Amino acid sequence: MTVEKATKWIAVIAILAGVVRMIMTPMALIFGVDSPQEMWPGFIACVLMTVGAIGLYLAQADKIGVLGFISFVLLTIGNILVTLGAFMTLAGYAPKPEFMVINILMMLCLTLGSILFSIVTFRAKVLPRFGSVLMILFVLLMFSPAGSYLALAWGLSYILLGIGVWKKNSLQKEIALQA
Repeated sequence: MTVEKATKWIAVIAILAGVVRMIMTPMALIFGVDSPQEMWPGFIACVLMTVGAIGLYLAQADKIGVLGFISFVLLTIGNILVTLGAFMTLAGYAPKPEFMVINILMMLCLTLGSILFSIVTFRAKVLPRFGSVLMILFVLLMFSPAGSYLALAWGLSYILLGIGVWKKNSLQKEIALQA
């Protein structure tokens, strides 16, 4: 399997991650924030987003350079820490002061990684720019009273970027066939 094919299939995981992430919003509105009904899709989405981000990075790695790699690493660490937080919530661990460092690191990596990844993706013009804009919107919603809706923007950003990877590879094949 070529890197292009693998990237394309990993992008499918990003699309699936986005769909699962978006399920969190109605679950939070119906059952409450941090309810098991909200946290299970969140946990699953975190795992899928960690893997799916690899495809989003690989599809544009040659265009986004070192800053893109740094943003990808920060985003991945942030996703892993969010996965850990979701698992701890599902397992019934009460927030403790000693976990505050993990929460701060999670917010720092996820926020900085999402912003930088959005910027380099927007500038690279390889994937849909609206996906990058939605990723910035997700970050803004983290710090707003409308936080229950952040999963919609976050999920939709992964869906659009994943579709962009899928279309990019298909478009490259069409161009190669025409040449």
